[in-house]
Amino acid sequence: MKLVLLSGGTGTRLWPLSHPSCPKQFIRLFHDDHGNPESILQRNIRLLRSLGMSEHTWISSVSAQHELLQEQLPEEIPVILEPEGRDTFPAIALVCSYLSVLHNSVSEKKR
Repeated sequence: MKLVLLSGGTGTRLWPLSHPSCPKQFIRLFHDDHGNPESILQRNIRLLRSLGMSEHTWISSVSAQHELLQEQLPEEIPVILEPEGRDTFPAIALVCSYLSVLHNSVSEKKR
């Protein structure tokens, strides 16, 4: 099983805090157990780590947000980037296609 966090978005729903150059998932609205500010994305990754599930987690986002992802994500979380955002269904279809190809290539190597 793979967990996929959809982390695209244009930053319009939490305006004026959120905007296209810093959508809501990257804004540090919360604090961790030590009082350090953390974003929605960082909190979700931390919670998945605490459950031992981060090794099964992937992030799906748009290429325009790649730098923001690199700043906030631990290196071990793989990222699937869409060339441009096209809403939820195309993002899910891309992730499914990518993971299917990855699974098939791993299966072929095991033979």
